[in-house]
Amino acid sequence: MQKRAHAVILILFLLAGAGWSCSSQKQSGKSDPAISPNTSELAQRIKRDNFISSENIGRDSQSSPAYKNAKQLKDAASLGELRLLTDDDNAVLSAVAFEGLFERGYDQIDEVLVKYIERDESVQVISGDVLREISLLHYAFEKVMGYRVNDPSLKPEASKQISPNLEQIIRSKLYAGPPKQ
Repeated sequence: MQKRAHAVILILFLLAGAGWSCSSQKQSGKSDPAISPNTSELAQRIKRDNFISSENIGRDSQSSPAYKNAKQLKDAASLGELRLLTDDDNAVLSAVAFEGLFERGYDQIDEVLVKYIERDESVQVISGDVLREISLLHYAFEKVMGYRVNDPSLKPEASKQISPNLEQIIRSKLYAGPPKQ
């Protein structure tokens, strides 16, 4: 009889633990039904890499895994998926998704860029053998869109330019310098 009571308690304990585990997976999984499994897997890889890379790192002649993952995501994800991913908490994933939208000529790129003005996050970028940490807004504005830090006359082609008012707001945010005392 005592063995049976122990077995029942053990079974109840296991069932309670399994139920808790399932509910916590649902909460932490946060998979959006609008994002395909393939896009979700690529997004998870980019989050694991957690840096943006040029095609080659250092003197390696092979493409870096981070570069390959970003390229695959930009090529495979739909515009809707990329747009959703720009809102991700991971700044690197958001930046890669932004780059995908920009490369495809997404016509509402200004809306995404406006959100980056308020996001005070940075991304690590490896280009060749140089590692830099720059703000998400700086990456989107200069590295992706082609605007230049110290020369407002250098801009991307006309079809990829943002509104002059937004450009001015971004420039003042990025290049305001230290606060005056």
